[in-house]
Amino acid sequence: MKDIKFAKLLQTSLTEDGADDIVRLEISDAPLPIQEDAIDAAIRIEIYVRVAGRQLPLVAHVQLDALDATINTLKRIRDEIYSAAAKDGQDMRPRPRGG
Repeated sequence: MKDIKFAKLLQTSLTEDGADDIVRLEISDAPLPIQEDAIDAAIRIEIYVRVAGRQLPLVAHVQLDALDATINTLKRIRDEIYSAAAKDGQDMRPRPRGG
């Protein structure tokens, strides 16, 4: 697996939707433009998040709001997966394929 530590936020889009904003973040370790079938990227994430609208927000405000909502959601989903696996008695230690 490629090292994904070089992934960065490449693009941010903001669309007003009533009192809310829809934020789209594109994160990858491959440069733009990212093709749908990009195989150069070790990671490619496209996030759409509805956040509370702000009057004259800084780009950093909406980026952080969207990232915070995403991180909280992913942590909750991860915890649910671990909890369900533990409940079923599954061993969650990673094992390499093959050998």
